[in-house]
Amino acid sequence: MDDQEDSLFKRCVIGSCGEELKEKPTLADIRRWSSTNWKKAFGGNIYKLNGNAFLFEFPNKHMAEQTLQGQWRWKNCSFHLEWWNPLIGSIPNYLKCKETWIRVVGIPLHLWSQKVFQEIGEVCGGWIATVEETELKNHMKWARLLVASDGRKIPKEVSIERNRITYHFPIWVECKPSFEIAPESGYGTNGKETRLNPVQCFTYGIIQSASCNSVLESHQLRDSSRKQHVGCKRKTAGGERFNETCDLHMTHLNLKSDLGLLSKPNGTMP
Repeated sequence: MDDQEDSLFKRCVIGSCGEELKEKPTLADIRRWSSTNWKKAFGGNIYKLNGNAFLFEFPNKHMAEQTLQGQWRWKNCSFHLEWWNPLIGSIPNYLKCKETWIRVVGIPLHLWSQKVFQEIGEVCGGWIATVEETELKNHMKWARLLVASDGRKIPKEVSIERNRITYHFPIWVECKPSFEIAPESGYGTNGKETRLNPVQCFTYGIIQSASCNSVLESHQLRDSSRKQHVGCKRKTAGGERFNETCDLHMTHLNLKSDLGLLSKPNGTMP
């Protein structure tokens, strides 16, 4: 990772609505909303991600930290902000989703029916529901169906035969990417070698480069008991012992539970 990329990552923030919305915000909506509410954060870029998530690229880290301090709402729901990290939008590989949305591309008008949707859904693990915009024919670019599958064994194509004609429909699976974390060697707060994963190493990089005393506390870079930024007393790196502020902050971050255990627990996604 070069210095330019590293600088970009440390001024990027992910924002998302904390609740399911009937009316999802568009990119244009969020651009208008941010320009109205974030008067001191200007000149940045906004990108649409999956679901209700958006990527905010600020001109500098100071603007990003100032924005993270606020409590924001989109209409009647909370709008949550957090620092970008390499695992945003992904799930641990050991978790299995019970349901997945799929898009069936190119279904012709004479096959656009609930019976055909259910037939396709059964091939893909079991039909559960058809989204309202598909039932109403708001557009016919694809049919969007919810199926009983984690998305890993859904076929890339489904064939439907009618009147001696076989149609082959491509399937787009809307499942999140998964990840596995390989441990790396590093040094803990006691100065002894320990096992760190790449995300922890990345987070350490953000912590040690934090510009202290320039802003108030942010939820990712603060000592919860002293309300100070990490490293306010002194910077440490490598095998040197972290100061008391850093020790408290690492406990507050609880990286293992927040960013993925190195072991493989049992569990399923709801």
